Amino acid sequence: GDVETFRARIEKIALPLQEEATKLYAQALEKAHEAEVISPYTALLQEKLSLSRPDDYKKLVEVMPAPSYMSHELPINQETKGIVEEE
Repeated sequence: GDVETFRARIEKIALPLQEEATKLYAQALEKAHEAEVISPYTALLQEKLSLSRPDDYKKLVEVMPAPSYMSHELPINQETKGIVEEE
């Protein structure tokens, strides 16, 4: 019916645009890697590419360190005890 025809026409228009966007995203990400640029925009490029080409581009996962690195959990020896404790 009309819905299927409309959907087919939209896909016929959208698919080449999506392919071109994916190509340009990949080129931009490659240039960013060459220039050693890391920014929210490179992360966005990686995310977009992971959606359109998941076999070639993996989704970025931010890994947070465990809170054990915090100074309040580090052992204090006699030399540093006077520096950290209030008198």
